[in-house]
Amino acid sequence: MEDALSSDRSDQSGRSPTDAVTKIYGERYLAEYSALLDGSAAMRTVRVMVENIADTDATVLLRGESGVGKDLVAHAIHAASRRCNGPFIKVNCAAIPRELLESELFGHEKGAFTGAHRRKPGQFEYANKGTIYLDEIADLPLALQAKLLHVLQDLRFSRVGGHGVIDVDIRVVAATNRDLEHALTRGDFREDLYYRLNVVEIRIPQRGDPHPCSALPRPVQPAVRPEEAAVSGDDGQTRRVLLGRKRAGDGEHHPSNGGAGRWRAGV
Repeated sequence: MEDALSSDRSDQSGRSPTDAVTKIYGERYLAEYSALLDGSAAMRTVRVMVENIADTDATVLLRGESGVGKDLVAHAIHAASRRCNGPFIKVNCAAIPRELLESELFGHEKGAFTGAHRRKPGQFEYANKGTIYLDEIADLPLALQAKLLHVLQDLRFSRVGGHGVIDVDIRVVAATNRDLEHALTRGDFREDLYYRLNVVEIRIPQRGDPHPCSALPRPVQPAVRPEEAAVSGDDGQTRRVLLGRKRAGDGEHHPSNGGAGRWRAGV
């Protein structure tokens, strides 16, 4: 496993992904997050994935149980990216009342509803030039899922009660501890939004889990190999990025055991 990780962490010129991150954007990432993702073989695999997508705006879906460190990985993705000096905005979709969630995400105009006494920007506006982190994305109501899908496609939206169009430059990271595939079959989650969010999927294993968790990229076109995802870099070119290693003899990705939720306290 160490040999495989070592291979993943170096390109043909002998530089590791961390070297590239340092050269491009990564002082804050290296200072605050890099060591926290280095505690186990599984978390080192997650770290390789974070560093491989550092210079892209690929949408990321974080999967894992509560407490495994999804927030930590979301912050690390932001800190390693070219957006590291921009805002990082977290929205917990399960913690905001459904009737207020659209206004919280996209803002509202004065008089849009009872109690809207002034114009209020939404979290997507506050996240402009940075990263918005949508935690508990499975709790997003279906009506809002449709609006979020259009925002991801067009990077523009209107405030509640407004007619003007607002353009934003953001990266979206989403997270869930729920079984989204089951939600799809029940009709509780839109399939088109699922694939739009799931360009790159990172599964974060529990610490001490006897069964390795997968760390799977989600290809954006069928021709992409299972261990690659097509993402756009700062130069505007689409590239295929290696996100994980396959174990010999099967078609799945297999990081080893580990977790991130308690690494911050342990360092």
